[in-house]
Amino acid sequence: MLFVLLVALMTMGLSEMVSNVAAVATVLPLAYNWGAVLGVNPVLTTLVTALAGGLAFMFPMGTPPNAIAYSSGYYSIADSVRAGVLLSLMALGVFLLVALTYWPLAGIR
Repeated sequence: MLFVLLVALMTMGLSEMVSNVAAVATVLPLAYNWGAVLGVNPVLTTLVTALAGGLAFMFPMGTPPNAIAYSSGYYSIADSVRAGVLLSLMALGVFLLVALTYWPLAGIR
């Protein structure tokens, strides 16, 4: 559980600053090696890293839709961060709930 949380947080944090693909490409080799040392299933490691990479909501550079919405000029970075923190926390909660309940039922441990 702690491994899943740490990898998800690291991927989400990096994904806020760079593209989602770049964040996953950077974190996945590290997480894969850490998972191998800890005896974690490689499928679980890959799923955690790949899915958490799509949970960037705070900054306009996190995803193209955020950048498009920000370019309209109707809100500021501070507005984006306020809403993004709430969305990121909710997304992390749902992500962890699914990882802890559904994935073991699907055989991913």
